[in-house]
Amino acid sequence: MAFAVTLDFENEVLRRRVDSRREWCIRVSEHPVRVERQEDNRWRFWAPIAELDGPSLRAITLEDRSTIHNAFSDRGFQAMKLDYHRDTDSLYIDLSEQTSV
Repeated sequence: MAFAVTLDFENEVLRRRVDSRREWCIRVSEHPVRVERQEDNRWRFWAPIAELDGPSLRAITLEDRSTIHNAFSDRGFQAMKLDYHRDTDSLYIDLSEQTSV
C-alpha cells in the first residue's frame, strides 16, 4: 500500500516531535497491534517501535487508512490488560475495551 501524509503532518508533526518519523508511522500502519476507528472516521494504529525504547507509537490516518495525519508516542498504551485473581487462581485477559478492526 502506498502511504501519503497531510501537509500538517509534514510541516508540523515531523518538525516538532522527535518521537515521530515517517518510516515509523508507515511501519505502525502496516503492522499494528491494535486498530480503532475514531468518531471522525479517522483511524488509530498502535505498535511498539524498538527505537523508542519503551512507548508504543500511535499513528492516526485519515479515513482512507493510508494518509498519515498525526503521530506521537503513547506511554499509556497497553495492547492488553492482565487481571490475576489469586483467590480463584484465574487470569483474565482484556485485549481491548473497543472493537478492533
